[in-house]
Amino acid sequence: MVPRDEFLASRFYREFLSTIGIGRVCLGLVFDGAPGLTPTSLSIFRDAHEPAFNKSDTQWMRLLISHESRGLGLMQRLDTARLQRTSLLASFDRLSFGVVLLGQNMQVLHLNEAAQTATRRRDGIVIGANGQLDSKASQGRSQSLSHWLGAARDVPVTKQTHFLDGFRVDRSNGEQYVVQCAPVSATSGWAAQSEEVRFVVFITDPAALNLPSVASLVKLFGLTEKQAKVALEFVTGATYRVAARRQRISEETVRSHVKEIYLKTRVNRQADLVRLVLSLSQARV
Repeated sequence: MVPRDEFLASRFYREFLSTIGIGRVCLGLVFDGAPGLTPTSLSIFRDAHEPAFNKSDTQWMRLLISHESRGLGLMQRLDTARLQRTSLLASFDRLSFGVVLLGQNMQVLHLNEAAQTATRRRDGIVIGANGQLDSKASQGRSQSLSHWLGAARDVPVTKQTHFLDGFRVDRSNGEQYVVQCAPVSATSGWAAQSEEVRFVVFITDPAALNLPSVASLVKLFGLTEKQAKVALEFVTGATYRVAARRQRISEETVRSHVKEIYLKTRVNRQADLVRLVLSLSQARV
């Protein structure tokens, strides 16, 4: 800031500002760099020969700034949320197993590329006319995928079945897809197509799943060899009882291993443990 006479005599004013009719300015600060908001100002200019801005002008500016802050603030918040959502969905596409986001009524909101590949085959898993995941009819199976997902939605949180007790979908080649479903917190902020995501579904092909080795889990997380083997059992869909039988240990020992696994991998749910191990796996559908 300089005296007005000095400003008008300056080279900057004479050779630049005067050529575009700027000699007076009324400046308002919309955002000063608050968290998540870009520093923004609003300026109104007049020529040097026009009247100076007065109290009425500054009051008008205050009203305008208030209006602009609401509009720009909303726009920037929405842009941030849109960017976060886009980044999240793009990260799903880098996974080689299927990820499907579902709404409250189990309607499909988003499929990553692997899930799209599986549904396009129409070999086991399809998207029904109602926009929900479903399975093609197969002999000896009384329940369809859509009914299983509907039941998972309607069961109270305290009575929900184990995440790893997934639904197996028969394929024409004799193999199966394994479908697992987990609820998503209503406060998580996930959104797709303007509808809030309430469930996430994972689709894997056990025959094509290349899990990390026991040695790699031992090295990455400091697990014992037995703990690593138990963690891998859960990823393949085993329950506590099945894992105990396969590893030739008691169910109580399995539970003891799980407690240590949680501490070492810094997760506190089996669903999170499965996602962690799958993120280190090479899976295809």
